[in-house]
Amino acid sequence: MNAGKSHRMQRMTVILAITGAILVLITGGCARVSQNETAIKTTNGVISNDRLKPGLQWYWTWFGINHIEYPRITHTVQSLPITAIDKGQQCDRDCVTLQTHDNQTVTGSLVVRYHVARSELGKESVMAELYRVRGATSQLDLQEKLIVPPILDCMINVVDHTDAKDLVEKDADTIRNIKDCITPRIQPYHVEVEEVFNRGFGPSAEARASMRKFSDARQEGQVAQIQLDTAEKRQQAAIKNADVMATAYNQLVKQGIPKDQAPQLICLGDAGSKERPCIPQTAMGTLAVAPR
Repeated sequence: MNAGKSHRMQRMTVILAITGAILVLITGGCARVSQNETAIKTTNGVISNDRLKPGLQWYWTWFGINHIEYPRITHTVQSLPITAIDKGQQCDRDCVTLQTHDNQTVTGSLVVRYHVARSELGKESVMAELYRVRGATSQLDLQEKLIVPPILDCMINVVDHTDAKDLVEKDADTIRNIKDCITPRIQPYHVEVEEVFNRGFGPSAEARASMRKFSDARQEGQVAQIQLDTAEKRQQAAIKNADVMATAYNQLVKQGIPKDQAPQLICLGDAGSKERPCIPQTAMGTLAVAPR
């Protein structure tokens, strides 16, 4: 009989334990706040504790009447990739279509590294201010609502004032201009930009093809100009050499040297010109008879 009574007591204990666990799950819970986080406690959407200490936070909801949450943000450095997509592509999140000053589409991505600063002593905590003033409820919410929009806007504005060629040849200037644009716009949210770096950020495939055609055409033009300059220099050298030899020939003739004994020259149609009556023959050793 005592054994049956003991067995019933054990069953009652198990039932009470299970019931208590269910009540704890229904009426309460816990949240963990790390050393690198700033957290607040809200009750029915109103801040009830704006400076929670790191650790495990227990709470009771009074059988669901009180809705308690722990919005929190981290102060460690975060990396935020932003993707520049081509026209017509689908964008899931954190992406934008960019167009340069000369109407070229930009693709690729850049990464913004940032951290949220801690609040000053004696002032409202950063998370409390972001929640109360900005409506941010988490790190992701802060990022999507307050950080990403200014970044996208700065990318659009900077690239819109940059030619595709400069975007490739002076990409460091473009990234620096984007960072300079972002920094003052997110500082009011206690967000500090650590670094912005290029991760394959540049013109689209179509824009690169156009730029290559332009570059090839420009290179061909430069080669043609060099060839033209070289031909002109050769012509000038030949004319100068011809003037020297023609002058020597005329002097020999004036001195009484028979023309058939003077160096043989090829004379142009304007051989009677005082400036350049004749030029030296250039036909691979063939001698030409000078006019008499």
